[in-house]
Amino acid sequence: MGSELSKRYDVDKDATGSGGHGYQWKSYQATRKKDGLEVSVFVFEKAALEKQLRNQKSLFEKVVMTARRDVATLANLAGIERRQLEKVRAAAAGPTSLRDAMASAALGVGTAVATASRKAPPGCLQLIETLESRQAIVFVGERVACSLGNALHKTWPGVASDKVPSHWRDGAFTTAEVARGAASLADALQALKGAGGMVQRAHLGVSPESIWLTKTGDWRLGGFGLALSIPAGQYGVASPYFANEGAIGGELTGEPRLEYTSPELTKNGDRVAAPACDVFSLGCVLWEVFTGSKALQGCDNLYGHRSACSRLQQLDPSQLPSLVRDAVSRSLAVHPQSRLDAAALRGCPLFHAPAVAALKELDALPSRDPSLAAAFLGNLTSMLDSGADVEYRECFTDRTLLIVVLPSLDACVRAQPKLCAPAAPALLACAARLDARAFRKSIQPILERFLVDAAGPQAVLAVVEHATLLLDRADASWAAKRVVDALARALRDDAGPRLRDAALRQLASSDVLDAVIAKASIAARNGVSSRVSTDLVPAVCRCVASKTCALATRVTAHKALAAALDRPPATPPEVLMRVVLPALRDSVRLVHGQPALAMCVLGCFDLVAKRLPEQSRILRDVLPSLIPLLDEKALNARQFDMVAGRVEAMLASAIQARRGELDSPSSVQPRMSAPDPFRATPSPAAAAPAPVPQ
Repeated sequence: MGSELSKRYDVDKDATGSGGHGYQWKSYQATRKKDGLEVSVFVFEKAALEKQLRNQKSLFEKVVMTARRDVATLANLAGIERRQLEKVRAAAAGPTSLRDAMASAALGVGTAVATASRKAPPGCLQLIETLESRQAIVFVGERVACSLGNALHKTWPGVASDKVPSHWRDGAFTTAEVARGAASLADALQALKGAGGMVQRAHLGVSPESIWLTKTGDWRLGGFGLALSIPAGQYGVASPYFANEGAIGGELTGEPRLEYTSPELTKNGDRVAAPACDVFSLGCVLWEVFTGSKALQGCDNLYGHRSACSRLQQLDPSQLPSLVRDAVSRSLAVHPQSRLDAAALRGCPLFHAPAVAALKELDALPSRDPSLAAAFLGNLTSMLDSGADVEYRECFTDRTLLIVVLPSLDACVRAQPKLCAPAAPALLACAARLDARAFRKSIQPILERFLVDAAGPQAVLAVVEHATLLLDRADASWAAKRVVDALARALRDDAGPRLRDAALRQLASSDVLDAVIAKASIAARNGVSSRVSTDLVPAVCRCVASKTCALATRVTAHKALAAALDRPPATPPEVLMRVVLPALRDSVRLVHGQPALAMCVLGCFDLVAKRLPEQSRILRDVLPSLIPLLDEKALNARQFDMVAGRVEAMLASAIQARRGELDSPSSVQPRMSAPDPFRATPSPAAAAPAPVPQ
């Protein structure tokens, strides 16, 4: 049988993260072919581990069994039955190497697949499918970026330096980001305690490498290879770990990491594994993330671990954020009876702070009811504002915008296009804060969805009203196409008045029009044709000559046209003669006692007159349409004088130009010149002489 992995997924060839016991699991980004779902493929290389532990066969077998138990527990949480996993393992065969598996998408002859039938508990890593070959154990899960151990410890085993996710390279976390992740892990520990009818378990492997970071920065609990099931009604079970007094610390031991292990698992005598052990381990992780140092230090062996546990009371809680001090301190209690349980830890005030709640809501946004999602989006913009409360400013850093806010908004409008309009203010608030590089990489693709018909006119309005910002940040080709698309769509005959007026105001602005022309000019050099003169100017002219537009709209349209006339690239000669002049002639007939409109028409004709190559052509192309304004009864004396002055000046200029032509010696000779772009080219039928009958 061919590879099921290659049939179902497109998998990147390079890993982006590593985690699990001893960092032996590597995560590869992948996409499911049937629906484009973004996932990660987790690979445990048995062959590479065997080479690493060449002379330690017992440890090799112990670590492999840990990896299998990891997958088995994740599969159980996802609803895969045990017999399905046994079928997968029985089918594992073939000499295929991991390199061949990832490069040629042939994961091994005879590979079987087990598929999840339900969602994993909150906070636990979601397994989607699992499969195994002779050389590797593989499962497909939700998309992750890397493990917390990768980012926190800045160690990336099995990951090429140029493949390290940029947002996690420096290991910096905001307080709200850590609180959101810790709340998710507290949810996972509650589920493992038997909530919702699940089998009670003690994880025993909670540590940075067993915590995976989703693409939006939330935390997911993995690394279940050391977990023990606890019978219903019991507090815990006897621990099989650290039975040898000579046990040493380290990452690859087949036992829990001593730096994150609770005191009761290493004490002399009976060692009981219970959910309280996991709360202690999570407390160790939180202490390290918040303070930058480990709560248990010097854990090279069991003696060192016991000594470190005896020094826990010397830790200074003032290093922790105030809202989490009590919860973390009580999680690190030496005696299990004094420790918080998972539910009490979940009630930590920091985990319910408004900024943390906002991050949680962003994660759930794509699946929210549209009305609830729209209400949240309406409040999100104020949270992103530079004048927001300190809590929100510290939470929504530029990094948070890139890894949390923008991906959530993208998923939201992708799932529900009608939410484009409510999401627009928040998206544009992100655009105002990020630089051009981040805008082009992360925001431009989202804005593409704002211009589809399903997004509605309000989404287009948001693009039009922020045209200045978008033109400043976007690359030339995108701006020349998408911003012009939005402006042209806003000027369509079926567009609403508000949308049309917004587009006309933008085009009347010198800054916007100059930016559009500049971007179009750059894009034209890259093979993108300019649509300013072919799409926007004709649309403005339709508004100029419209009989149905309101007076204010027509005045703004004339201002936009005047701005275009003042910029020759926007109104080349053929557009000037064939589009602009006919629209202005129609506009004169529609003045109808509106002096403001008359002044606008006068200004546009004045600009046209200045653009004519021969001033004598004013007599034919401008003055015949302009003279009727002298008879407009609604003009006051000052306005009449302005019209009369311009008419007299144009007439004088035209007469002087005409006399110059007559006085020129060349005026008596037929002139041979290049085609005149300001004169309409006659059609071939009109230009050809009629045939003479024989």
